[in-house]
Amino acid sequence: MEILNVMEQPLVDNSIASWEYHNYQPFINSKFEYNDELRIPIQELDAYTLPCESMLYLEGKITQYDDKPATKLKLINNAFAFLFREIRYEMNGILIDSVRNVGLTSTLKNYLSYNEDESIGLENAGWYPRSTRVLDIVNNRFSACIPLKMLMSFFEDYKKIILNMKQELVLIRCSNDIDAVIAKDESEKPKVHIERTYWRMPLIAVAIPQQLIGCDANAHHTFWGSKVVNQRGHGLDILNGGTKPTFVIRNRQEVIDITISNSWSSHLVTNWRVSSEVSMSDHRHILFNLETGTVPEEREYRNPKLTVWSTYKDILSRNVGPPVRPHTIPQIESSVKNLTKAVVHAYEQSCPVRKVRSRHSVPWWNPELLTLRKKARALFNRAMRTRTNADWDLYKEAQRQFKSCIKRSKRDAWKEFC
Repeated sequence: MEILNVMEQPLVDNSIASWEYHNYQPFINSKFEYNDELRIPIQELDAYTLPCESMLYLEGKITQYDDKPATKLKLINNAFAFLFREIRYEMNGILIDSVRNVGLTSTLKNYLSYNEDESIGLENAGWYPRSTRVLDIVNNRFSACIPLKMLMSFFEDYKKIILNMKQELVLIRCSNDIDAVIAKDESEKPKVHIERTYWRMPLIAVAIPQQLIGCDANAHHTFWGSKVVNQRGHGLDILNGGTKPTFVIRNRQEVIDITISNSWSSHLVTNWRVSSEVSMSDHRHILFNLETGTVPEEREYRNPKLTVWSTYKDILSRNVGPPVRPHTIPQIESSVKNLTKAVVHAYEQSCPVRKVRSRHSVPWWNPELLTLRKKARALFNRAMRTRTNADWDLYKEAQRQFKSCIKRSKRDAWKEFC
């Protein structure tokens, strides 16, 4: 019986290192008026987010329509949902879920979903289903934290983390607040002011590292293109693709260089391939793309050496004008500000902007190395076709010359740099 198995190792799950809430603000952090559309983005593609536990935080006050203090107005059950005409949830610009008539829809859903104990825990979200009293507010001010799973089905059904996705919550206000407020009589017309809006999203710190290993394992298995299977070729999560040899000598060709990853990083590796370029070893270069969700940023800069100084002088002389002697501190500050502005404007107009991406070139590469690499590649391809000792000797000699030239070029480039 299982209860007698006292030697069984305990199961300890440490895959989640931490869990903390972050507040995400809308593009325009201002008051949320009637019929306004508010967008709250999450642009951290490398963050592990858990949308099912996210919440909408609202803070504001209730007044009369003419902004006078309210004395006869109170918020009804689920009042904060009635403040919105529509809520949408988007990922990478694609609509995932949307709700119209948010107050009515969520009220019907919540009456069927939550029992009395769960409803007590949701009082801070404005949910009072079995109480005759309405939501208490102090000095006509309110704050509420509404779980989004109360309002939208996606947040209730999907209970996994999301990563490498841009997320956006879109809120559209109603044209009035009549449905969200109850009044003792008709002498006061309600107006609810939403002053602060946050999307509280839990960020998960995962303790499982993303592992990606490339190695010469001498492990043989037909799964990654080897001709035979040995004991080292079992129990590995391999990313190799195709059967092109990674190890090539004159009398042997094998696939023994493998790329290993765990499940947290295997989806990031695409287009795995063996390079046709000449390497400095019997092992071939292995290339693959690592999809991290980021794009190399273009950097803008101006090179002062390319400034057209005649244009700079003409523009500066037109913008500065004749000199005027300042007599007061404000005049001095104004003159300095205008002169600085004129100098910067003249420089920007006379020096072109250049955009560059990250550079991968090296200072020691030269046309001679390019020629030797092409020669070695051609001889390698011939040796692979003919498999004769003479062609392999020619390839090895070309490879030796290529290595020697690289060493000499690196040494000369370092001397020039120093």
